[in-house]
Amino acid sequence: MIKERENALFGEIAVQKGFILKKQLRNALKIQSLDNERNNEHRIIGRILKDEGLITDEQIYQVLGILHKKNSGQ
Repeated sequence: MIKERENALFGEIAVQKGFILKKQLRNALKIQSLDNERNNEHRIIGRILKDEGLITDEQIYQVLGILHKKNSGQ
């Protein structure tokens, strides 16, 4: 499972890239929190944004590529 900091970074990068608005990220984080409180299956932020129709697969891949570079120190 992705660490919480990486999850937050995904959303921050998506906002920086202009893929989503901060308000949309906050809403996705609320959805994630509610899912977790209700013991629903845990969904990462990218999945929630995709399920809500706010981000495309291509945008997800772009954000993941940036995260990968940050995590590998490039």
